[in-house]
Amino acid sequence: MRNLQLLVPHQECIFHCPFCISKTHAHENRFYNLYQQNYSRWKKNLERLLTEYPDLKTVIITGTSEPLLDVECVSKMIDIIKCKRNDIQIEIQTRYYQKTLVSDQVDVLAYSIADDSLLWKPYLAKTKIRYVILLTKSFEKYSLSSLLKRIPKQVSQVTFKVLQDSKGYQPQLDLWIKENGMSEEKKQQLQQEIASYRGDISIRYDENCMNSENRYMIFREDGQLYLNWESEEPISSVLLF
Repeated sequence: MRNLQLLVPHQECIFHCPFCISKTHAHENRFYNLYQQNYSRWKKNLERLLTEYPDLKTVIITGTSEPLLDVECVSKMIDIIKCKRNDIQIEIQTRYYQKTLVSDQVDVLAYSIADDSLLWKPYLAKTKIRYVILLTKSFEKYSLSSLLKRIPKQVSQVTFKVLQDSKGYQPQLDLWIKENGMSEEKKQQLQQEIASYRGDISIRYDENCMNSENRYMIFREDGQLYLNWESEEPISSVLLF
């Protein structure tokens, strides 16, 4: 395992995004909160995970809601990682910037952006900035080159992410994506432009961010490791405390 998704315990989110990918799972993110009920045990599980996977290179702090709503938890996670494995790159995925926390303590700040009105807000940070642009109709009017011209100079990485529906589990969410997602024709054009791009920004096109196979595993608030986002049962072969 080279990459780990480290989840902040679930709580009510302030954004209520109509396309929120965490709403697409049948388990509805109902996992025991070991972090809150027995922090010492949760911490030991995470520490053991960090030491038993020496090939682990990147930890992405994320959640099923905005992770920076719990700044204390994020800070503890960062401290644990740095104490046990100072060689690991730490990234945080967010829409909510707490610059007193993250600007000096993580390697990458990844901002989820679903509307072009948020695209050119300058972020002052001492770390790498990655924009995760969610492919809504808001970006249909841009070519790749015109879009990159509007992005702040601090941004060194851009990921274009296709919206993921619930495959019928959440009809309202699926309808929103159908009506507001970028057209297939425009997505194909964007992929062609990315393929021919030769600039300085690192660009990636992510067709299915939920496909964890050979990409990452997930450490939830229950202190257990999961193979994918849909799993309700942890990896049985990994015996944690």
